[in-house]
Amino acid sequence: MGVIVNHSKFLFMYGRTVPRNLAYQDVRIPTSNLGNSFCAVNPKFISFVLDVSGGGAFQVVPLKRTGRIDCVYGRMNGHRGPVSDLKFNPFNDNVLASCSEDSTVKLWYLSDEHSCDPLIEEIHHLEGHRGKVVCAEWSPTVENLLVSGDIDSKILVWDVSVGVRIREIRVGKDAVCSLSFNWNCSLCAVTTKDQLLCIVDPRKEKIVASCVCHELRKSNKVIYLHGKLLLTTGFSRSCYQQIKIWNEENLDSPLTVIELDLSPGILFPFFDRDLNLIFISSKGHSRIMFYGITDSQPYIRYLNEYNSGRPVHGAVAMCKRGLRRDECEVFRIYQIHSDSDIVDPISFTVPRKTEGYCKDLYPETAAPTPSLTLKEWLSGIDRGPIMMLLNETGDMKTHKPVMFKTRFDQQTNDKAPKGRSVLVTSDRNNDLKFMFLNQMTRPDYRGIASDKRTETESVMGEESKILLSEVSSVEEADEKLEDTPSCQTAVASVVGSPKLENGSELGISKRKKLFTLNGDNETGAMMKFDDFKQSWRETSRFAKRIWTAKSSYAKRENEEPSSLVKCSDIHGSPLLELRNPVEMKNFDISNKMDIQQSVMKAEIDNKTEKLNKRVRYLLNVVEKQAAELNDVKQRLTEIEKRLQQKEETIQCLRNEIRWRSARITQLEDELSAVVNTSEDEDVDNY
Repeated sequence: MGVIVNHSKFLFMYGRTVPRNLAYQDVRIPTSNLGNSFCAVNPKFISFVLDVSGGGAFQVVPLKRTGRIDCVYGRMNGHRGPVSDLKFNPFNDNVLASCSEDSTVKLWYLSDEHSCDPLIEEIHHLEGHRGKVVCAEWSPTVENLLVSGDIDSKILVWDVSVGVRIREIRVGKDAVCSLSFNWNCSLCAVTTKDQLLCIVDPRKEKIVASCVCHELRKSNKVIYLHGKLLLTTGFSRSCYQQIKIWNEENLDSPLTVIELDLSPGILFPFFDRDLNLIFISSKGHSRIMFYGITDSQPYIRYLNEYNSGRPVHGAVAMCKRGLRRDECEVFRIYQIHSDSDIVDPISFTVPRKTEGYCKDLYPETAAPTPSLTLKEWLSGIDRGPIMMLLNETGDMKTHKPVMFKTRFDQQTNDKAPKGRSVLVTSDRNNDLKFMFLNQMTRPDYRGIASDKRTETESVMGEESKILLSEVSSVEEADEKLEDTPSCQTAVASVVGSPKLENGSELGISKRKKLFTLNGDNETGAMMKFDDFKQSWRETSRFAKRIWTAKSSYAKRENEEPSSLVKCSDIHGSPLLELRNPVEMKNFDISNKMDIQQSVMKAEIDNKTEKLNKRVRYLLNVVEKQAAELNDVKQRLTEIEKRLQQKEETIQCLRNEIRWRSARITQLEDELSAVVNTSEDEDVDNY
């Protein structure tokens, strides 16, 4: 037989510990042998079961608060007996469930608004178990659904929104060891201490299938894999650690059996549903083994292992929302070491040549939003979890406020006891809103889409500002010219000249007539005006633009530029040579009118475009309504046909009933005749 080569991309995945100051130190974990992990973790908090003399205490610490932890920080003494298990709500990072040996299950709300100690409030006190409660499990798809198991082999299903028990199932004769839901929450796998593996339908309160999974009477664990596969961990008769793969439809024999070490340490399995990876840690050992799950034989393949160098007392895994995706971290396990009061996070990373996010390592994963309400689930609906892509979110944390109502204020038909607080959870839209609000802010580099009116107004506004600034510069030049004594008379004549305003004079003759100064000949007057014109060209930006445009136009057309133009062409041609400041005033007025006309035209175009869009939208709505009306008519026609067929069937049945009634009457008459005849014969014989 040839050697099987494993081509998995996770073959070279490696584990990595953190420095001592980034671990959680001085955590007093119990030394009892319940087979539980003694801690729980999510992207916000990490919680530990504390070893205290009276029992019933646990500690909640923000995930980023590492190093030495004070024994009274985030401590809650909420139970009368030792706490056996802790589980965070998968849809709300601020809700924690704890079960205890005092036969109770409690729900807690963790407020992260306080900078010192996290404020912990009790939500519900769930009573119904008669023995010690050893484990609890949240539903991965159904909102407000919690399952708990006790040492009497009894499983209770809770509606945590009102704090009542809705189902009760007995699965064996010994303590429940572990619980696991399948993908759509239609079935629940249970293992007990008397070596039983049971597939339970929690809605119908019955056991679908069961078998003896392992031979040794110790704590067994079960995890639902993809599809109909299950994985159990336990011990053989020779006390060897075992891993078995099962098919839920046939529990007569396992699909694969793997024997590990000869050790009494309990195995803690963790399953990555997105990448089909199994991580197994053993109590009392220092190594973590990881396997790949396949759809065909042998269904499980060994990949690699990591040795931390310290014996493990318990372990818990972080969900995918809390991983560091920029470092290619695909899994993280928090190990509790038995030789020291330290909780050490171990990151499993896939080596890559490029740094940053790798899309192939993070497929779609379960979102922190329930896909079913409890009412829908109880009615028989099965649905998988809502999926999301991790690259679309930053630091995915949930924060949903918890509200309470007493039974007296409640207006629903819930079966909560009178006077008990009722947990009011947010609806689906609020869940999506909270998910969006907790996302990391991402810059948007796309261009700003603006309509035609906005663009026109911005362009016109800039042009008007430029024109106003240039006109102001011309007015300043005008004031300088008026201050010159020799030019005051000329300026006055320019301002008062009606012919200049109408633009009826042209050429050199008009220059001679308008700019003849007192006491000067024509040549001196022309020289003084030419000097003023040259200085105005050098100081005014607008004049520079006109002169540059005129020169370029003359070069293109191979013509000499005209030095004089009509004053009425000032507003129409860009190739003008302005001769005095008074002409600029007419230019300003005419350009303002053009700007106003352009803006009005842009507004009209914008209104017309909006009206056309509105008309198109209404036409689309009419078309959709017409299509829906046609569909309704077709369905109505089909229903009428079905009704007609039903009426014909009913009529046929009525006819058959009449015929059978007549036949029965006929048979009764024949029977009575036969009876009478037999009686007469008996009388005659007698």
